[in-house]
Amino acid sequence: MPTPRGRVIRSNLLLQKLMKEQKISCNQLGPAIGRSRQLVAHLAYGRRDSCNNETAERLASALGVGMDDLFLPAISDESSTRRKK
Repeated sequence: MPTPRGRVIRSNLLLQKLMKEQKISCNQLGPAIGRSRQLVAHLAYGRRDSCNNETAERLASALGVGMDDLFLPAISDESSTRRKK
């Protein structure tokens, strides 16, 4: 099984909590960080567990938290993985 690359989210529930606190939806957050609403939804609802470093930085910044608060420490390069169903 390949190792995830980029930044792995600590918890999709944490992302949901931060979004709720900021009163921002996936439909709003995606475009605000220059990414799709689907990507944000996949991270928030556990269909995806990692993203590239740039996306991680944008998400953390938009939600007012540090990268290490929302994501585990960096691993290899800039690609991302999807969770298996």
